[in-house]
Amino acid sequence: MTNFCIHLIRLTIPVVLVSIFTACGGGGGGGGGGTSNTSPNGTVTVSSTPVLSSSLAEASSVESSSLSSFSDSSDASSDAAESSSSLITKTNPPSTRVTHIGTTFVAEGTVNSLLNTGGELSVEQKDKTGMTLYVFDKDRVGESTCVSEVCVTEWPPFLADADAVPVAPLTVIQREDGRAQWALRDRPLYFYHNDSKPGDLIGEGVGGLWHVALPAP
Repeated sequence: MTNFCIHLIRLTIPVVLVSIFTACGGGGGGGGGGTSNTSPNGTVTVSSTPVLSSSLAEASSVESSSLSSFSDSSDASSDAAESSSSLITKTNPPSTRVTHIGTTFVAEGTVNSLLNTGGELSVEQKDKTGMTLYVFDKDRVGESTCVSEVCVTEWPPFLADADAVPVAPLTVIQREDGRAQWALRDRPLYFYHNDSKPGDLIGEGVGGLWHVALPAP
């Protein structure tokens, strides 16, 4: 009788352990993570290692994915910030220089001018220190009539910052495309595309309509 009881206990304990393990979600057919083996003497051995390893692997994968997403987001934000800052260039107002025809208005430092490339208007940022500025006889006071592709290509408008504060006789006018442009007594200022170096005055008198911008009226 005693031997029979001992044998019964040996069979019952592993079954109870298996039931507890299954209830906790660690094994069985539903969990798919644990394995059970029955030895010839009836002892059931349960292994939970696959479940643990799988859980750790999944956690590691989720964490890695989250870190990757965060890194990509940070890089995108950084690129956007850098891109945004590269479009902002504060420019100097026109200044004056003495040339062989007298004192004329010229650009100073890196400036913004309107550029026509294949029919597309864009803003060019370039150091134009000493490059001569011109006015156009066909312009009306406070308004630029140089808006065609041909005109903008040959006579790039000298753009002003949106928050530019002009000092007389310099002013700022608004172009029909919404951009601000430097002006002399409300007469818009331009560069001439054939001027290649500081001090060039090649645009003076072109077509009888274009003239060097002079401080005196």
